[in-house]
Amino acid sequence: MQAATDPWIDTVIRGYADQTSVNRGGAIRFCISTTEPSYQIEVYRIGWYGGAGATLVQTVSNLTGRQQPVPAPDPVTGMVACAWQVSYTLQTGATWVSGIYLAKLVAQSGAVGYIPFVVRADGVVADILYQVPVTTWQAYNNWGGKSLYEFSSSGGQRAHKVSFDRPYAAWSGSGMLFDGDYNLVRWLEREGYDVTYCTNLDVQTSTTVLTGRKIFLSNFHDEYWSQPMRQRLKAARDGGMHVAFLDSNNIYWQVRFEPSAAGVTNRVMVCYKDAALDPAAVTTPALTTVQFREAPVSDPENALLGVMYESYYTYGVTYPWIVKNADHWLYAGTGLTENQAIAGVVGYEYDRVADNGKSPAGLTILSASPVVDVAGKSGISNGAMYTAASGALVFCAGTNYWCWKLDDNEYQNHGADTRIQRITTNLLTTMRSGLQLPAPLPDGTRQLYAETLSPGIQDWSWNATVNMAAASPVYQGSNAIALTVTAAWGALYLRAVSTMATTATTVLRFAARATQSGQRYAVILYDLNNTRIGTPVWLANHGGDPTPTGWKLYQIPLTAFGAAGLGIGGVVIQDGSGTAQPALFIDDIALVPGTSVTPTPTPTPSPTPTATPSVTATPTATAPAGTGLLVYGDALASGWQNWSWNATLNLQTTSPVYQGSAAIALTVTAAWGALYLHAETPVVGSASGSIRFAARASQSGQRYAVILYDVNNTRIGVPVLLADHGGDPLTGGWKTYQIPLTALAAVGGQIGGIVLQDAAGTSQPVVYIDDLRIG
Repeated sequence: MQAATDPWIDTVIRGYADQTSVNRGGAIRFCISTTEPSYQIEVYRIGWYGGAGATLVQTVSNLTGRQQPVPAPDPVTGMVACAWQVSYTLQTGATWVSGIYLAKLVAQSGAVGYIPFVVRADGVVADILYQVPVTTWQAYNNWGGKSLYEFSSSGGQRAHKVSFDRPYAAWSGSGMLFDGDYNLVRWLEREGYDVTYCTNLDVQTSTTVLTGRKIFLSNFHDEYWSQPMRQRLKAARDGGMHVAFLDSNNIYWQVRFEPSAAGVTNRVMVCYKDAALDPAAVTTPALTTVQFREAPVSDPENALLGVMYESYYTYGVTYPWIVKNADHWLYAGTGLTENQAIAGVVGYEYDRVADNGKSPAGLTILSASPVVDVAGKSGISNGAMYTAASGALVFCAGTNYWCWKLDDNEYQNHGADTRIQRITTNLLTTMRSGLQLPAPLPDGTRQLYAETLSPGIQDWSWNATVNMAAASPVYQGSNAIALTVTAAWGALYLRAVSTMATTATTVLRFAARATQSGQRYAVILYDLNNTRIGTPVWLANHGGDPTPTGWKLYQIPLTAFGAAGLGIGGVVIQDGSGTAQPALFIDDIALVPGTSVTPTPTPTPSPTPTATPSVTATPTATAPAGTGLLVYGDALASGWQNWSWNATLNLQTTSPVYQGSAAIALTVTAAWGALYLHAETPVVGSASGSIRFAARASQSGQRYAVILYDVNNTRIGVPVLLADHGGDPLTGGWKTYQIPLTALAAVGGQIGGIVLQDAAGTSQPVVYIDDLRIG
């Protein structure tokens, strides 16, 4: 490939593909026009490739050139649509790697043009789905004299429809690839992320492209969306898919798609940008091609993204990213402090948190950067994040230039910044591991359950069967908890992985509905050491026992427990009759600020619950000198305790062992189960320190992450996948791991716990761990 020197005037050879993407193993057809007698095609895949940026996949030589006509714009819509003959059909291989590809068209004289396309890997499970925003590329494309913009359209009159059946004008035909996508793709593949690729037209046309992928990733400029595209992304988020927009001005204009004159679907993009011009405003108002925030659509983009477009300024001008909420896990390991600036990040378009009543609950502002737009108006650029009810994280950078700080190359060289790289690593690692903790909500609410367990909340119930997705009855939404006590004093126990802070006025709120009359329950609070806080509270004293005829909303002040202002580690709703009970339905569990309005309690004997899961230390000899601090070696070291969850543990398995006579056998019994070894006395993480251990799987594909906690059970830094530090454990032998504390962002931290957690989100067969040390 060559540098883009005057690419928009080199029209000796140009072309386009008959589709924006092709599944590997499929065929894609190129329509090419050239004024020269012969040419060749070189097919490249974009990636890191040792810094080269691309690799040559195939060369086709000695093709006969043919000049094809440039059509005039449609007099009504302004659309320029070529009907060129197919010049070459490229048969992709079944083993081709999904990615962004460029067909480099080299004329006999050496003149060059490009055709960009994506090779998909349909049905392949991957961590990241990278969406190439070809609709935005096409909206700005003025090949043939027309785009969706007056400034780049002949006669100053924009088109209302644009066609994919034409070359791209920018970057010698490569569209907007080298504006920013090239930077991010190089960085992602250099870092070794598991990425598969699609275009946003695939989101429009495919019902499955978003399935089997953990993260939806958008980059640089993703402005033009259809209603089906937005609805599918929202549904994916609601199904647990994480969403990362490393850009701004996203989901701004609504578009529709029409077939070409030849009847090929989705080859024409419609965007009138004015309800008065769009016939759909009368026939199907919800599909009117105006801004999503405008009537008659009236669906502002911040309802999904958390932020929305505010304005722009001159391309290439930048403003610094100003850090907010510097204690958020996204900033772990960056060394950034509140209000610190990172130069060159914000531009040339920017988003802002809007005061329109549509912001998602729990939105956390991560930057607040003063800017001045093209009209001289002062504004603020916000990056922000929230956790959806499904547990999915949604992040929006609020700036187009994020990717410029990840990678420098010959096309965009703006000073890559290690802090932006670390923030992006934190984001993607947390998203793909599924081990994120929720940021505290601005209003002080801590949701434990709504449709599903909130991130960081685990089911530690006993003597009961628990269905976390009972479809009927529900209090609100589509799911509730069905608790069926199978033996005396059985209970729903929702335990947090970190302390839930409360105030003097915090209230425990939830709704409950019985199956039959006379079902008695008590509520009990615990700290993270599984020590009861205060006294149990009977539901009978706070609004009455649940009834089978309808839902009852309970709002119990923590003062009733003697727990106001204390750190809560778990909430228990326990059988108070000492016998098995039919189903109790529970929904919308949260700790909320405010004052309770429930009836004054009357004295009633407190229940006597059975013991909750306990933890005890197993003393053993200390580590040999010079080998690091021993945590486990044939037994738990003195001062260390087993606080594991959703798992069965054998601390004295005799086969296999890595060294000595015993090892740990960890069997995860439910999603996100973990080995958790807690220190009575914290260990200070040194700059040269590491977590060292040996592990052996019982079957291939067992995925685990290492996480560190302090003595208050607050996570330190970020999760680290074993796959990123030597690979997943093997079945045929032991694999030793040495994970630097720098990778865990734990240097200088007070390490109070080491967690080896399931990262697959399911139960797992046994994995063996031995010789665990900090050193």
